[in-house]
Amino acid sequence: MRRFMMVGLALLVSASAVFAGETAANTNPALFYWQAFTLMPQLSDSEYSSDADYNTLPLNDTFDKLVTRFDVAFRVLRKAAESKAECDWGIDITSDGPYAALPHLAKAKWVAQMNANVRGPYFLRKGKPDAAATDTLAVFKLGRDTARDGTLISVLVQGAIENICAKFIADHFAQFDDATVQRLAEGIKELPAHLSVKNAMLVEREGFLTWYKTKIQSFIDNPGEKGATALSRQLLVETLESPEEQPSHKEIPDDVMREAGGTAEGLLAYLDGVDKWYNEIDAIFALPNRDIPGKLDEFVAKLNKEGSLLAKELLPAIGKAQRKEFWTQTRLTMLDAAIAYRLHGKAAFDAVPEPVAEGNFELIPTASGFDVRSKLNSEFGPDKEKGKPVTLSFTAKK
Repeated sequence: MRRFMMVGLALLVSASAVFAGETAANTNPALFYWQAFTLMPQLSDSEYSSDADYNTLPLNDTFDKLVTRFDVAFRVLRKAAESKAECDWGIDITSDGPYAALPHLAKAKWVAQMNANVRGPYFLRKGKPDAAATDTLAVFKLGRDTARDGTLISVLVQGAIENICAKFIADHFAQFDDATVQRLAEGIKELPAHLSVKNAMLVEREGFLTWYKTKIQSFIDNPGEKGATALSRQLLVETLESPEEQPSHKEIPDDVMREAGGTAEGLLAYLDGVDKWYNEIDAIFALPNRDIPGKLDEFVAKLNKEGSLLAKELLPAIGKAQRKEFWTQTRLTMLDAAIAYRLHGKAAFDAVPEPVAEGNFELIPTASGFDVRSKLNSEFGPDKEKGKPVTLSFTAKK
């Protein structure tokens, strides 16, 4: 009898696994991501150090156990990668506005770092490039899905994860065989679309500026005990004041209220004035990529001269965010060009155009492989790279 019960249980588990496999492709990947985040090990300083080079540490029992601790989390992460459903983190920017919490961002970036720093090097050194590629493509998709809420900070974290993945592949290019490189290229092309800074501005406008207007209008329509003006000021205090980070911000709510005339009705009209700056940004984003950075510089200069205090608080970061995105976009296209060179030769490399600067990338042989160099100057990355052409270094195929 017990034997029949065990057989029945095994069949039930097997059937459940098949059913789960059939539905995984239609499951919101955020559900898998949150499971993976929960299953990620909490490592002590003695177990993991960001300063350690896991490309050179001994492949011993300690390293084996460290990597094994991530296995369950990455197994779930790979299920998220298989999902074709839209990723919905359950973040309600429309209702919550500046109060919206984005707890997935730091967790997603840490997963990317663990893959690039620990698991990826381990599998490659163990002669398992396919395992390294599988996890890296899953992390690439996590990066794209990270930005699905559409906020500017999420789009920037998406770019950070993409850069972590691209640099990992470049640094270990020689350890991937041609078939795995081809698989990486195909997998990257199949990822969900990259959400851009331009996309984020639509969310920022609706989730913050429009949110403020709706809230203040509700205070005017239903002022309650404190009155619309007092409630409006309190709203600014709660969403703009950050004395712990920037002491000068403590005065901003009152300064904004003074600029707006000191009333809720005046603040509502004041917000309408901020709206025009978003219209100018929309016009800039309609330009070709190569023209956008210069026009954003002009925009920020004009904003700092003519803009209201609130507009200056909300919008100047857009120029830096767009430059960061162009840096990321250039490095990802460099990866495309390097893969084309590896698989199809120099003519295929030359056929990949730069995404921002005019023309094509430059291929430069090095002692360890080759560099792909852009005509776009870098403002990000290590200090030694700032002010110089964006460059991504690849190890040569052995």
